[in-house]
Amino acid sequence: MTRTMTRALSIALALTSVAGCYVRNPVDHAAPAVAIPAHYATSVRTDPANASEPETRDLDHRFWEQFNDPALNALVEAALASSLDLRSASARVAQAEALANQARAARWPTVSGSASFGYGRSINPAFGSAINTMSFNASLPVAYEVDVFGRARGATEAADLDTEAGRLDRATIAISIAAQTTEAYFDLINVSRREALFREQHDVNEAFLSLLELRFREGLTNSPADVHQQRQQLAVSDAQLALIDGEVALLTQRLAAILGTTPGNARALSEARADSLPAIEDTPHPGVPADVLQMRPDIRAAQRRVEAADRRVSAAIAARLPAIRLSFTPGYNWLRVGTDMGDRNSRGFVFNLGAGLTVPLWDGGRGRATVELSEAQVEERIATLSRTVLTALIEVEGAIVQERQAKILLAQLAHQHELAEATLGSTQDRYRSGLHDYLPVLTALRAKQGLEQQKLASERQLVSARVQLLRSLGGTWPDALLRDQDEAREPLRRIEMDDVMIEDSGANP
Repeated sequence: MTRTMTRALSIALALTSVAGCYVRNPVDHAAPAVAIPAHYATSVRTDPANASEPETRDLDHRFWEQFNDPALNALVEAALASSLDLRSASARVAQAEALANQARAARWPTVSGSASFGYGRSINPAFGSAINTMSFNASLPVAYEVDVFGRARGATEAADLDTEAGRLDRATIAISIAAQTTEAYFDLINVSRREALFREQHDVNEAFLSLLELRFREGLTNSPADVHQQRQQLAVSDAQLALIDGEVALLTQRLAAILGTTPGNARALSEARADSLPAIEDTPHPGVPADVLQMRPDIRAAQRRVEAADRRVSAAIAARLPAIRLSFTPGYNWLRVGTDMGDRNSRGFVFNLGAGLTVPLWDGGRGRATVELSEAQVEERIATLSRTVLTALIEVEGAIVQERQAKILLAQLAHQHELAEATLGSTQDRYRSGLHDYLPVLTALRAKQGLEQQKLASERQLVSARVQLLRSLGGTWPDALLRDQDEAREPLRRIEMDDVMIEDSGANP
């Protein structure tokens, strides 16, 4: 018997050592399948008056605070605290944590308890006597699978990495919500500025119309077409003003969706907004492209998913290798047999100890297919990571280009506006002198008012480009913010669970 056990143990150890050659080392730091450039192709141009480039912005700082607007700060904080998207993301993180705990449980022994009681009565035909039997058995089975090749460890690490990826997805959503709230806030400010501009242009058009009507009544001009053309220009201003209220309502609804509240509450929260857009200074230096690998949570989430898929490859390989299972079952047995000749009792503690070795021999190719599936998932995750990195780099460079172009356009519009003002003044003088009709004046007036509206839109585009640049650079600020929110919600979650337990106990006394 001893020789047989020794031989079996030797075979098991030999199989284990041979199978150990197939265990692979997992990837700890996933890298994209694309080369990261040393510098951005689009350089940041600085003010020639400054001898050095602007300092790199603190990417851990909450980017919306850089606009120095207390109303905006309060609105973004409210959005991050009440967003339904963030609540959904938090629920997904909780689900991932539960799955990780399930995977982690496989690395621990399983312990169960069982007990049974029996009573029986039978007749002994040989002696014609009755036999009463009473028994009680209790046991505590313990089973444990020795994770020799890391199958359970790989599954546990993969689940933990998925949980971390879920947290990083939530951080990405937080950055997106902050950017969306900031954009909606500035859109509301811009609508107010457009309304003020339209009213100013309406007053100007109305003044021109009054002047034309006066000249026509006094016979200084005999062309009613001039009056009709100016009335048409005034009607355009009236139409623009009539659409403003609808734009405010739509923007308020969009803000309400971001905040996770009703449009009425969103309107109340945004009423304290500023009267003007913030001044946009020099473009912040974006650093080097490699910085986005640490500062963008969506890239870090993609990296964690590559690492999780790689751990599952290791687990799939380990599942094809021998498995060792240990079992230990302590228990207590009591038996009482009663006959006409007396009772007999037996009792005592018992146990059962065992070990088993399972060697997969043939499964129709299922195990190999599982390994191939896991390896293909790794390739997919690497491609997703590479695409995420490229998207991030393009977003940063695109925001830099958009901000630069917006500044150039604003300078050109300012110059064009000066020329339009001069042209309008010149055509007015010539019209008053009777040197030409009113059409050149109307044309110059339309050009000037159109440039004013373009200038307003370009100023908004410049602010939007800065917001998108700050968003694309990422940051680590959501980590601390969301951790604080989780800690604040944990006592509330416990109270809710206690309430549910109290209600259940009250309903089922």
